[in-house]
Amino acid sequence: MSRDALGADADCVETVEILTRTFCAELPPQAQKRLGARPEQENVLLKVVLRDLGRTLTDHDANLLRDRIYAAVHQGGSHQWATNS
Repeated sequence: MSRDALGADADCVETVEILTRTFCAELPPQAQKRLGARPEQENVLLKVVLRDLGRTLTDHDANLLRDRIYAAVHQGGSHQWATNS
């Protein structure tokens, strides 16, 4: 993920850690469909720690940032957003 995807909010990302990697062909069919994944792709479980040093992030603010990160890294055919915005 490029920090450019978050612009000025990139400072809110404290850490990004890859927890697991699984070839999509190894996922159950329901998971492949939910992700819109192709068998040759990998499913990567990321741990993202968000922290703004100048203020408290609300749940809504954190979810908006999560959605922007998700949009930047997700390459599947379907999306799951945390917010409606």
